[in-house]
Amino acid sequence: FQQSLDFDRSTSRTKAWVGEVHVDSSFDGMFNFLLGGIYTKATARDVDYFVNNIGLDYLSGLVGTISGAGAGRTTSSFLASPFFRSNSDKFTLNSFGIFGEAYFEFNDQLKLTLGARYNDDKKFVRARTTFANALLPIGTTDARPAFNSGPDFDATQLGAQPFAESRVHYSRVTGRAVLDYQITPDNLIYASYSRGYKSGGINPPLSPLFAVPTTFRPETVDSFEIGSKNTFGNGALRLNVTGFYYKYKDLQLTRIVARTSVNDNISANIYGVEAEAVISPTPALVINANVSYLKTEVAQDRLLTNPRDVSGGRADAVIIKDLAGA
Repeated sequence: FQQSLDFDRSTSRTKAWVGEVHVDSSFDGMFNFLLGGIYTKATARDVDYFVNNIGLDYLSGLVGTISGAGAGRTTSSFLASPFFRSNSDKFTLNSFGIFGEAYFEFNDQLKLTLGARYNDDKKFVRARTTFANALLPIGTTDARPAFNSGPDFDATQLGAQPFAESRVHYSRVTGRAVLDYQITPDNLIYASYSRGYKSGGINPPLSPLFAVPTTFRPETVDSFEIGSKNTFGNGALRLNVTGFYYKYKDLQLTRIVARTSVNDNISANIYGVEAEAVISPTPALVINANVSYLKTEVAQDRLLTNPRDVSGGRADAVIIKDLAGA
């Protein structure tokens, strides 16, 4: 029968419940506060992303041919191909956070904001390996993947549906401090420090030959910023200037391995200066001007290539497609 060489499909069944509550004060004095909490429970089933456009997955093709012949079907009726990008049977997330801020207005000019947050995240994934998967022959009662090279694979039961299961649990305390000083009603200077957090997660279950970690760690960033916001000439000129420094620990970067996306952790530093001006000598004329300087530094202990620019811009490089990039 006729069979297309191109295939692209993305499906999922998800449901989530999110609840948040907070209490804000409104006192007349110098002190006010905010207290709150948030809870998230989410489940995703049959999260699949399939792409097939070239027949270069020789191992899946071979397994498909053998399995199809054993079932008494010709190779043309077997859908063995570079099929899988991602195939998760189940994903669950249970997350909660407790947060609060305190506001101190010492006078009309000086204000201090202090905040803190506790995050707790639990994740579970049950998924098939993305390497060397093949579909059962057309006409069978179950056309889901049968071959799996992962740790749960049993070669004596090609009709089984083996999975790899992983669980992670992360928690972090983060916070911020902001000091504002109003020099005049039209001129403000400020300084701030904050720590941000992005939960870690679970990489797709790949064969050990790809040397991809099972999980990736949470990402944290320490952010330092100083700046000034100013208005001159009754609004004819607005000028804002900011200097910043971001120190990342375990920055999460995504790359493609064995036809699926995985995450790595590296360290990075970013710093720079930004200036923004809005000039409006008359209500009918507005001029916007922006200037910035940015410097980035990445520290890594492994070679991470850009899948869209594998040669790093070199025209004289020859790229040979290997198994990891298949």
